[in-house]
Amino acid sequence: MFKSIFNITKSIRSNYVTKVVKRAEISSIQDRSDISRFILKNTGTSTKHWKELREKLFAMSVNITNKNIDTFIIGSYTTENRYVEAKSYIDYLKEEKIKLNLATIGRCFKLHYLMYLEGLSTQKDEENILQMYDEVTKEYPMLDSITGENIIAGLSVTREWKKCFKIFQDLKISCIPNTLAYNSLISATFNHGECVTGWALFQEMIENNRLPSIKTYLTYLERIGHTKLSSLDDLLENVAFYNLPLHLTVAQKIINVTNGKSKITSISKEGVCKNCDKKLSRLELTASEFEQLKAAFFENVIIGRDVFHKTTPEELQRFRIFVENMEKFDVIVDGLNVLYSAGVKQPLHVQSTLLATVIAHFTKQRKKVLVLGRIHMERFPKRNWSFIAKNSTVFLINNISQDDPYLLYCGLHSGINTIIVTRDLMRSHLYLLKDKQHKLLFCRWLTQSRYHLVHADENKAIFKKPLPYMITPQKDGSFWHVPYVVETTSEKEPVYKWLCINS
Repeated sequence: MFKSIFNITKSIRSNYVTKVVKRAEISSIQDRSDISRFILKNTGTSTKHWKELREKLFAMSVNITNKNIDTFIIGSYTTENRYVEAKSYIDYLKEEKIKLNLATIGRCFKLHYLMYLEGLSTQKDEENILQMYDEVTKEYPMLDSITGENIIAGLSVTREWKKCFKIFQDLKISCIPNTLAYNSLISATFNHGECVTGWALFQEMIENNRLPSIKTYLTYLERIGHTKLSSLDDLLENVAFYNLPLHLTVAQKIINVTNGKSKITSISKEGVCKNCDKKLSRLELTASEFEQLKAAFFENVIIGRDVFHKTTPEELQRFRIFVENMEKFDVIVDGLNVLYSAGVKQPLHVQSTLLATVIAHFTKQRKKVLVLGRIHMERFPKRNWSFIAKNSTVFLINNISQDDPYLLYCGLHSGINTIIVTRDLMRSHLYLLKDKQHKLLFCRWLTQSRYHLVHADENKAIFKKPLPYMITPQKDGSFWHVPYVVETTSEKEPVYKWLCINS
């Protein structure tokens, strides 16, 4: 009897422990990434498999509901490029007559687009997606932006691709369509030979701060094939005008379609092509362009929200008075950037010696130097601070302020030939300029003005100076010189190679 009672007690404990463990498992599957990992661990495409997966997900996470389970499953497989499984699950939903919500319908259209790009879609898939389009537009006359963008992508690779335009125009009433919507529609226009419309959309996309995909370029190049090279000019002129980077894959396609008229080349330090001996241009800003950039920068960056969030109105007013009364400088030094190039944790005497060396480098050339720095620089060793203050004009801002906008505006105020000493690429301030043309002018100006400190000791400062040519597609007579990116990281500047094309 006691043994029987013991076994019953043991069984109760075992069941209790099992339930506790299951509850622990359930509580651990609440994060979206955990849910996706669980979905991806489950392999199989049978009806039974999908039913069991749904049941497990409902049981394991309070975050899974009837409204989002299908988007979770389809999205998890799609993100990992497991399109066959995602498509199998959609087929299961259709067989079980499970009604799809708009989010899931959007996933279906995006999946069709991705499968088409991989050569995995069939004629039957196209018929199904067109039927789904008819059904969804009847039930939902107005679509939300995400669903609309996904439908544009899926529909763009069908025979009914022109229906994308209505959805696209509807989206523009309430938002700027996303990169996927723009690129898929542009690719469709190129693919069907409507290139004038395609390039108009391309330019609109860039003006709206959306970037072209590699696929968009490849679609156009595939379309022009081995036709007249004048068609290639349309692509290169747009890339040059908007200063867009080209990927290695696109460069390889250009070589392919130009039938041996494109050569991989290198450009000398002087800007001369080693293939054709032509010299690239520096593309300097005109006086009018420079004044336009200067005005736009002050309006959008200096008095815009960016600076007001990180400084005080009093400091901003002090800066305005300083700029109005300051003389023209030959060199503007990013003081903090120079100090930290020695290392953030270096003692003050090391950092201040570095800054003094940079200033001495330019004063020996009889150049007027302005240093933009922080108030804490007043704590420099007396000897170094005395040299810095005597040989340059110094404007110090609060230690919590952002000095880059001040630095850039002083550079612009001093004139088109002013040198900017900094290692910063200033990308965050580029994005604050609203107009695309102003962004392009900013890139050209900074590229031609920036001195990058490479090394300095007590006796000498070494800089990476601006190239005597612009890294952008350039045409000279019948020759195009086209840069393309072979390596890039978030920390470093891109590494370029060049094509020389005899058109």
